[in-house]
Amino acid sequence: MMHLEIMRNTVDGNHLSNDELQKRHEDQFCNWFQDYVMKMDDNGRSKLGHKVVMHSKGPMRVAKEFKRIVINGTKYRTRNHENGKKTQNCGVSVYVARGRGFKEDEFGFTIVNFSHLVHTGSRITDDPFVLSSQVSQVYYVADERCPNWVVVVKTKPRDVYDTGEEEVTDDDEDEYLVNEYCINTSNDEAIEPGIDDVVWTRNDIDGMTIETR
Repeated sequence: MMHLEIMRNTVDGNHLSNDELQKRHEDQFCNWFQDYVMKMDDNGRSKLGHKVVMHSKGPMRVAKEFKRIVINGTKYRTRNHENGKKTQNCGVSVYVARGRGFKEDEFGFTIVNFSHLVHTGSRITDDPFVLSSQVSQVYYVADERCPNWVVVVKTKPRDVYDTGEEEVTDDDEDEYLVNEYCINTSNDEAIEPGIDDVVWTRNDIDGMTIETR
């Protein structure tokens, strides 16, 4: 890219590693691209196209802010909004990649060690913005067997119950809720019952006696 080549040919660029050069390129490209397009004449900007010119101006400086959001059955709040509340729902987690400080135990639980951080030193990545559909809510439980390690436990959304995966078959129907088809006595053909054809009493089971006071 043009901006990357310009940075590489500068005095400072000659002394930077490829990773450091790429990091500086990511940090400075937006401002450089905006100045580069604005210094063009009308003929040059017309060749870029309307969308490219609009992108060069950067994101809008006006945005809506919300104190809380509910997504995937979980409510999230900002840290300031939940200050003093009994429950804390400001923290979120995003799955990134496996590496040092990540393992699974014999029970399938994810265990992490926060003393082995990935984005440190020359690999610092500051990306505080994620899509709300990407995040999940977890809490951490100290692993008594492994010091400095914690077990990641995902929280279940409220009013959501894990009933397992069960295949529903025809045998699962309640026999007392199924009404037999009415039989047309003239030609012995089965017909769907209408509201007037439904039998509201059962003669094939014992009745129930209810005592009144």
